Amino acid sequence: MYVCICSAVSDTTIQQEVENGAKDLKSLVERLDLGKGCARCVAAVKDILEDQLLKIEAAEAIAIPQSSTSLACKAA
Repeated sequence: MYVCICSAVSDTTIQQEVENGAKDLKSLVERLDLGKGCARCVAAVKDILEDQLLKIEAAEAIAIPQSSTSLACKAA
């Protein structure tokens, strides 16, 4: 779905940029030229950014092994 009509930027493109390192609205604006026309997209872009950052954070939390628990079990 297009989020920014003025720059023809979709929600998928925004999600990909966040996965590629964009961590804030300023980064997305610079990378994708968002909000330069009517700026009606800014609220939606913020929502997508926050959602994607939460997904990344959750995925990283799942991927991190519980090393302290593993070490305690090996020591015993």
